[in-house]
Amino acid sequence: MKKFLMIPLMAGIALPSLALQPMFDDAGFNGLVNFGASGGEIETNFLAQIDGLNIDLGAEKIDSLGSPDSESVTMPVANFDLGYTLSNQKTRFSIGSDMDNLLAFDAATRLSVRHNFDSLGDMKLSALAPSSMATKVYADPYQTGVKRKTTDQEFTGVRFTWDKIMGSNFEAILNAKSVDVDDEFSGQALGLSKADRDLLDRNGDIMGLELGYKFTLNDHHSLRPGVKYLDRDLDGDAMSQDGVVVSLAHMYRSDSMVWASRVSYADMSGDKKNPIFGDTNDADVYGFASVMSFPGSIGFLGKWTPNVSVAWGDSDNDVDFNDSNIWMVSAALSRRF
Repeated sequence: MKKFLMIPLMAGIALPSLALQPMFDDAGFNGLVNFGASGGEIETNFLAQIDGLNIDLGAEKIDSLGSPDSESVTMPVANFDLGYTLSNQKTRFSIGSDMDNLLAFDAATRLSVRHNFDSLGDMKLSALAPSSMATKVYADPYQTGVKRKTTDQEFTGVRFTWDKIMGSNFEAILNAKSVDVDDEFSGQALGLSKADRDLLDRNGDIMGLELGYKFTLNDHHSLRPGVKYLDRDLDGDAMSQDGVVVSLAHMYRSDSMVWASRVSYADMSGDKKNPIFGDTNDADVYGFASVMSFPGSIGFLGKWTPNVSVAWGDSDNDVDFNDSNIWMVSAALSRRF
């Protein structure tokens, strides 16, 4: 059986813009699981908690409409990718956990089919369905002086990845998602008119198209620059944004370690002025993530591989209330079977 090293599943959250990993070699049932714990801090005025775990992400009560305060966060790491590879060893059906934007905690369940078309390239089509660990948000985040009511936020959509396009090192990723906030009451506590409340609506569609190219530097190192157009076409024009994301990913592989890192910057432009603050939602968004795994480094773990990861994201908005920041450090054990 051909031997290769696979990035731990935490990379599927922290590093969503890497090329598709090698197909599982053996036909039949296979997969990867990753279990551990993570901790850090988050600043947000919109996110409330992770459903089912009662993990608070934002303050229930705020006293002013300024920048968010920081909250300590501790949570389990439980990621998976389970699937079945057909006897041709070119087609695989799978189900797994998915998170594309750490600042939004946009958890989803991914149902995928992948096929290697030889000279055309490797293609993967995924449907994104609501997750049992979806993130709750505040129904009216602008409410002050009282405990804010929480409501469900769900993400659905599709993702299409085309790796090794026509035998090259080019890759394309197309994302099309919808966000649904169950009870959207933004601005109601402030007595805004319906027209102004409509400008704050967080429901809508998120589209992204990314192109990347993998440079193999030597047997151990590779680089993957990428550029992405992102359109957050939300129903509320004051919450909508569009812009360009540039990123650079680095991969190091050896028999004893796999180390993947990614840095990104996005220049996002808002659509219309926020009726509360009088500014558009322009933002500079920065991100960094790194994950290291150490296969075979601890003998008594057997087939389990230890891995550690760090992730940081910061969204600096012209509207201070919309600022967000997060950093997380995680330690976990992954197993491929």
